[in-house]
Amino acid sequence: MNRVVLLMVTCVLGAVAVSAQESADAITVSPLFEELKCNRCHAMERFEIEATTSSEKMLGPDLSDVGTKRDPEWLTGYLKREVEVDGSKHKSPWKGDDKQLADLTEWLAKLGD
Repeated sequence: MNRVVLLMVTCVLGAVAVSAQESADAITVSPLFEELKCNRCHAMERFEIEATTSSEKMLGPDLSDVGTKRDPEWLTGYLKREVEVDGSKHKSPWKGDDKQLADLTEWLAKLGD
């Protein structure tokens, strides 16, 4: 009986681990990231995207795992320049539409899963 229970627990835990890995692997780069030119200032090492700016002043952080620190609501406020980080607002004003903003922030918030 104990072996059966142990086997069942092992199978369930193994399935959960595989499922978590599959969902992490399933996240692909959003076309909006480059379409909206976020890669001018931000790299995404996870997707092999380099920042294209040559200015150290304009270089922002790598966003590969931003979802471990921020949720869509916070990201929306920051991109709209309504929220600050260390006393600074996002360097560029948001130029996309509301749907693009929602799609991009939802996607960014998933990074780091």
